[in-house]
Amino acid sequence: MTLDAIRARQTSDTSEDNVNTDVNWHIDENDSGKCIDEETILLNVGGQIFETFASTLKRSAKMCKLSNEAFLRSHYRVSHGDYFFDRDPDSFRSVLEFLRTGQLHVPTHICGPAMKRELLYWGMDDDRIERCCWGYYNTWNSQNHSLDEMEKDINSSGLAYNINEATATRWQMIKARVWSFLEDPSSSKPAKVYTWISIVVVLISIFTFCAETHPAFQVSPEDDILADYFITDNVVRKDNVVLSSAQKSHPTNKSNPAKHGTMINSTEGETPEHLVPHAALIIVDFLCLIFFTLEFFVRLFFSPLKKKFLSSPLNIIDIVAVLPDYVELVVISMDPDERKVSSFVDFIFILRIIRILRVFRLIRHVPGLWILLFTLRASVNELILMMVFLMIGMLVFAALMYFAESHVKTDFTNIPVGFWWSLVTMTTVGYGDVYPKTGVGYVVGSLCALVGLLMLALTVPIIVGNFVLYYTHIQYILNRKSKNDLNNTEENLLLEEEISSDLESKSNNCCPCA
Repeated sequence: MTLDAIRARQTSDTSEDNVNTDVNWHIDENDSGKCIDEETILLNVGGQIFETFASTLKRSAKMCKLSNEAFLRSHYRVSHGDYFFDRDPDSFRSVLEFLRTGQLHVPTHICGPAMKRELLYWGMDDDRIERCCWGYYNTWNSQNHSLDEMEKDINSSGLAYNINEATATRWQMIKARVWSFLEDPSSSKPAKVYTWISIVVVLISIFTFCAETHPAFQVSPEDDILADYFITDNVVRKDNVVLSSAQKSHPTNKSNPAKHGTMINSTEGETPEHLVPHAALIIVDFLCLIFFTLEFFVRLFFSPLKKKFLSSPLNIIDIVAVLPDYVELVVISMDPDERKVSSFVDFIFILRIIRILRVFRLIRHVPGLWILLFTLRASVNELILMMVFLMIGMLVFAALMYFAESHVKTDFTNIPVGFWWSLVTMTTVGYGDVYPKTGVGYVVGSLCALVGLLMLALTVPIIVGNFVLYYTHIQYILNRKSKNDLNNTEENLLLEEEISSDLESKSNNCCPCA
């Protein structure tokens, strides 16, 4: 039926009997919105015509704005004889279907936030969505909320100067530019070079931390030129005995040769040879320490908000990562003989473990590490659920394996040992250090492995989905930022061209001096 035929039917046969005269409406064109009895009405939503009974709209009292006469009058067009709404027709189709059937189903090709916005416009709550469509709809909204939280955290973690170039002093402009140079690699090419230098220094620091424990990068104490200035508590023995520097300084103590180390396949009568890290590694690590220290204080000096800067998690990690080296230097400088005490050696060894935190400095420059942190935080509920499943499985299968293997000589001497076996089996690691030896034990072990696979299959895809979601959004943010920077650069170039052209025109119009 054509639109003209529908309008002709609405304006003709007004005297025809109608059972629903108390609920059917029509706007008289001569009375600019006055309701009269009619069978159907026309709704023009986004250019698409919808025709329905007026009683259908009346049926939605307190559930939809279409039951409000004033709301309809404000959208009536006398020239067209319909109600026009500049909204999405696909979303309205779901609204109209709800008014007809009482069931609200949402189309899958419309994202959750857009559908929610349309429902709010029509005065409907999203809690009326049927459960068959709720999962898809809620997924969009929950993801959108998580992405908003991520952007909020990223923006709040960064500091920026909010100054007016017209009124700012020269020192304020210098501080803003230096801060942008240190924090924003995309601000200039030198900033990108500095960022790469910082990344390389971090990688070199991590390399020295690992290399100083390898025999290939160690020398004998006689060849150590820094023996009087640095303490090297982590040493390697050529006869596979690992001892500390405290033992090296007390060679007469033979009661327990592995008191501060680990003895591996040692034999009597052998004189072990101590190895210490090469002096070059110590010097390189010290230079990295100086770079990290200078970088931190420079960033602190040019930071727009000192308190917020110091309370940032990344900056706290920077402080903790360099703190052990300075503690060691201070203690040794106060009492050089203290470094020969074994308790001090153990204390410094614990502090040096904290140097592992230097790797987290890469978070500032590598977006992928940000994504990992946000993924873990967004997947807390799934991780807790996985841990609960794991603990229940460990308890059940450890107890079953203990009783299944109790009548034979086996490694399952107690249930806590079974905890370890259950953990490595359910996580599909399987070291093989502990294993069943009976038929019943094989059955229990097979069930444990199957339950572990089910546990991983149920929880890991959710975490992977969160990671893919955040990774995609991070790429979107970076692309949007690069486009905005490009547009700003083009605008600045156009502005400079306009200013230069104005100056040239003014100079050409000036009269020459006599």
